[in-house]
Amino acid sequence: MRFVKYLCLAAALAMVGWLGMGAQASTYSYRQYYSGWHHYPKHNYYYRYYYYKPTPNYYGYKYNYTIYYPSRPKYYYWYNQYAGKYYGRCPVDYGGKPLYSWLKPEDQGPELSAIPENKFPVPDGKTTPPIPETRPENEPNGELPRMDLPPGEPPTGVAGLPIGE
Repeated sequence: MRFVKYLCLAAALAMVGWLGMGAQASTYSYRQYYSGWHHYPKHNYYYRYYYYKPTPNYYGYKYNYTIYYPSRPKYYYWYNQYAGKYYGRCPVDYGGKPLYSWLKPEDQGPELSAIPENKFPVPDGKTTPPIPETRPENEPNGELPRMDLPPGEPPTGVAGLPIGE
């Protein structure tokens, strides 16, 4: 009987250690994450949800879209469906560097084709933008949490079928 107790205790400790290792291995925080890719065949683009918490105690998640257009294969674009506007982009091949290019509010718009290329600023490559809707006064340390870089590669596969998940 004592052996069974020790065996159960050892298994429980191993499980706790295994779960803890998985949490440490993740480069993404609980404040944000990306879904897998989905295909929107009507307009031939792929999108994934970028989920985020605007405050540390926000219940659930808000989301924006990260969009990949095969016709514009060099960039991922961010779209805020609440505001109905594209607000930024980053190169598909960002090499692990924060190469985000965020539009000024007056340059954001509902149609990507109407946003001139020169309105996207050159990325500084030093820092990622803050998580959307965050404010320093809502953060425990007074600093804005930064967006994670998008994971993985651009989608590939049969048109019309969901990618990833």
